[in-house]
Amino acid sequence: MKLVPVKTSHPAYPFVENLLHSAFPPEERRDDDLQRQLADSDTGFTVFLIEEDGPAGLLTAWTFDAGQDTKGMDGKPFTYLEHLAIDPEKRNGGMGGRVLETLKTQIRTPLVLEVEEPADEFSRRRIGFYQRHGFILCPIAYRQPPYRKSDGFLPMKLMHYGWENFEAGFEAVCKQIYQKAYGYYA
Repeated sequence: MKLVPVKTSHPAYPFVENLLHSAFPPEERRDDDLQRQLADSDTGFTVFLIEEDGPAGLLTAWTFDAGQDTKGMDGKPFTYLEHLAIDPEKRNGGMGGRVLETLKTQIRTPLVLEVEEPADEFSRRRIGFYQRHGFILCPIAYRQPPYRKSDGFLPMKLMHYGWENFEAGFEAVCKQIYQKAYGYYA
């Protein structure tokens, strides 16, 4: 398995964009033009093509400098995993878990991701999947900012990997995600 950083000029970028559309509803992803602009020009944002016997999935990730206002994080950078999707024809074969294990060896920063609140069987299974790979569910309430001004906030939870005291830096992590990934300044 390989995680290949791609720009819009990469021949497999249409696969990535189509999978993003099929795996995430519009309220859980940004408009294509902005996504393409970020993929091509924002050095903190990376679109990864997951390859295993051809294109198999996508991952989008942000690397943030923790900065001075991130108590509990020791000023270390962290990586926010924004989207992860596996091609439907290649799901249920353990690929998602292999992606997470590969990430943990290739990306040497603490990891953060959003998940739906554990309100139904599907969301509880997704949380369990991440927990089996070492992620911890944060008990603090979190709301995902909207990608578009016309949409509302979504109640979610954050999960993390590689932090001993995540809750101490929770507000600072949220501020970084809100401002840089969503362009939301509260």
